[in-house]
Amino acid sequence: MGRITAADEVVIEQIAHNRNKFERIFEEQSAILRADPDGLREVHARISELPHHVIDANKLWPPTPENRDAYMTQVEEICNRPAVSLEDRLEITSAAHTALMCIVMVDMAQQPPHIRTAIVKRNAELARVFCEELRARPTSQPPETTEDEAFAALAQLQRRKASVSLPAS
Repeated sequence: MGRITAADEVVIEQIAHNRNKFERIFEEQSAILRADPDGLREVHARISELPHHVIDANKLWPPTPENRDAYMTQVEEICNRPAVSLEDRLEITSAAHTALMCIVMVDMAQQPPHIRTAIVKRNAELARVFCEELRARPTSQPPETTEDEAFAALAQLQRRKASVSLPAS
């Protein structure tokens, strides 16, 4: 196992905290989606009926060191949007998952094994803290979404998906 330098410690903290940030986003949005399984099924069915080109966000998949920044910029923007509807929450969850895959497939993959191991250990520590925070939170019901709000959000999602332009590889 290699020696961990002060510069390595900075990388470990940055990647572990970034990974934890998107794991938190993913779990918080997923928890609300899981609380409304019927609503989630309806949203998923509507989104699945969209033309493939509207929902095709995989033009640059898989992430590489060359297109990582484009992915992360896009997913950061999506994850920072307010979640008003279940559609918003599903889109944010998908963006957070994409971010996690970029972190694992690019950021962590570029590190030597002993640094990857340290990142995983540090991320596990951060995840334990998050789990404790979740346990301490009072449970609440997900916000109600009317059918008009849902369809308006779906139309907004279609416009956003149609306007996303990822850089050519």
